[in-house]
Amino acid sequence: MVRRDRQKVEEWEVVMTGSWAVKEEMEKFKKEYPEVVVTWRLSEEKLQELYDMASIVLRFGFDELGQGMGIIEGICNGLIPIVNEGLGSKELIVNDVNGYVVKDYEEAAEKINYLFESPDKLIRMRDELASLSRELSWDNHAKKIKQELERAGLL
Repeated sequence: MVRRDRQKVEEWEVVMTGSWAVKEEMEKFKKEYPEVVVTWRLSEEKLQELYDMASIVLRFGFDELGQGMGIIEGICNGLIPIVNEGLGSKELIVNDVNGYVVKDYEEAAEKINYLFESPDKLIRMRDELASLSRELSWDNHAKKIKQELERAGLL
């Protein structure tokens, strides 16, 4: 996540949260990039605190199927998603409307800087995400599953 001090817009930081498959890699990353705040798994309360302070959710992956809960949770919390082309969540994103699908970290950095320099764009994108988050609700998910089961004659 990329968050910034809401009182001092020019100050921002990158927070990397979640679990790492290889803990040694996390320690190596922390040493190589001390400017990035790296956490391990967080409680739901702490994660919500981060969502409340953040502006952008950034996620890179390679040939992953599915949407990924982190991106969906970020969207539902009004965070602008920036993902790479290797993620299934790219299907939720319309470039320059509700987020960005980027080729590499350099393009991601460009988009982050652009959004922080364009607060009006950030607000418009959040408005787009509000309608997308309503589509991604658990109630709508359950309704779609029920419809498919009915269509298949299983209900």
